[in-house]
Amino acid sequence: MMPEGWEEALEMAERYRDYFSERDADIALGRSGTHFFYVYDREHGYFEVFHTFRTAAELEELILGTLAEDLECMNAVMAENLHERFDLTDINETLDNYEPRFHMHTLAEQLKAVSEQCEKWGGMLAQTYRALCGRLPEE
Repeated sequence: MMPEGWEEALEMAERYRDYFSERDADIALGRSGTHFFYVYDREHGYFEVFHTFRTAAELEELILGTLAEDLECMNAVMAENLHERFDLTDINETLDNYEPRFHMHTLAEQLKAVSEQCEKWGGMLAQTYRALCGRLPEE
């Protein structure tokens, strides 16, 4: 006999199978009815997330929360990288002499930086979007 809520938790984990296959995350059965959800960082050797849950709804909230956090972090890194690259192109601007070619070059460099960030993070963003699509709570 499985503890209460475990079958539903397994169904929820199956619903988010892409989430579990794309990171080192899993759920563990607790004999008392309190189960465990974790995300492990093999590279650094620690648990990024280790929480208990009792219901499938609690598990889903943990999954969605970690997905949202991942996306927030990706967005912050992308924004920081773009800011740094934009600052590097703007550093050569002279305020006393308007030069149209400078602005064309700056735009080209900015578009290149945006394109590079899209290439670097695009796959992760697409995976996260697919996992979150239609599952985030409404305001």
